[in-house]
Amino acid sequence: MFRTFVFVFPGDREVRQADGILVCYDCTSRAQFREVASLVPPRDRGHPVVGLVCTKCDLVETRQISRAEGEACAAALDATYWETSALTGQGVTECFMGLARAALRVWARTKEMTKEEKEKGCLIA
Repeated sequence: MFRTFVFVFPGDREVRQADGILVCYDCTSRAQFREVASLVPPRDRGHPVVGLVCTKCDLVETRQISRAEGEACAAALDATYWETSALTGQGVTECFMGLARAALRVWARTKEMTKEEKEKGCLIA
């Protein structure tokens, strides 16, 4: 069903064809946050699905990018926003499942399912 999901970090310059893209930035680095908009490829009718992911949200004392700034950036990019922490596990599952669900919604709107695909059903709900 899906070709691929791609994770993009500041410094990456090439984004290949994908069904979903997670653009990740470290909330303790304003320099990374400034690059976020340049990492989102041109899109057609919501495809590919884009998620903006704030990483290291557990580092409250050294945080440079507020949640409100991240949410505003995501809204401007027509992306979904998540805050995650690899240390605590906060938001990690929600981020991946949310991106997959959004990609499925776009896919369902743009492609008629075959009989075989309908019989298989959807594993991500």
